[in-house]
Amino acid sequence: MSSVRTAGTTPRHTWAQAVGPDRLRIGLDAFAAWLVGDATSVVLPPAASLVAAGRAGAWIIDGCGPLPLRMPINGTVIRANPLLRTHPRLAIEAPYDAGWLIEARVADPAAAIAGLMSAADMRGRAARELGEFDTAARSHLSRGAAAVGVTLADGGERIADVRRLLGAEHCRALIERFLAG
Repeated sequence: MSSVRTAGTTPRHTWAQAVGPDRLRIGLDAFAAWLVGDATSVVLPPAASLVAAGRAGAWIIDGCGPLPLRMPINGTVIRANPLLRTHPRLAIEAPYDAGWLIEARVADPAAAIAGLMSAADMRGRAARELGEFDTAARSHLSRGAAAVGVTLADGGERIADVRRLLGAEHCRALIERFLAG
């Protein structure tokens, strides 16, 4: 089994790993799992479906609706992860283990993953994109600051979840910016 290789030059944030002589396993990377934050269900393609690199091949439902997940390779679906039917949060909580999405048949797994980024390269890219996400979120939040004015702590609930702070519409737009490529 080769090491996990993540999606290449566009921000798809999925990975592919060889799990057999003609099979690749595909899942979300940790950055995508963090962005999505929750999964109420996962829509996966049935066996014998074709998936194409750069195109939506699965969808994660996060409470705001479906988010398309772009595939890192071309192939034919052999099977979808049966655990995700009853435990969709596994795609978020264990994206490299029990939360993988699909297995696909490819003619040459080594060639299919050769152009994908290594885990180390992806960590660097995710760190940069986390900075971009933070900048975009702060920019959006600062636009509303003038309307609120100067405030003091009022003993209210601290909002630690950026999704709640941004609101569903704006957070979804930011997430799609990184997942859609």
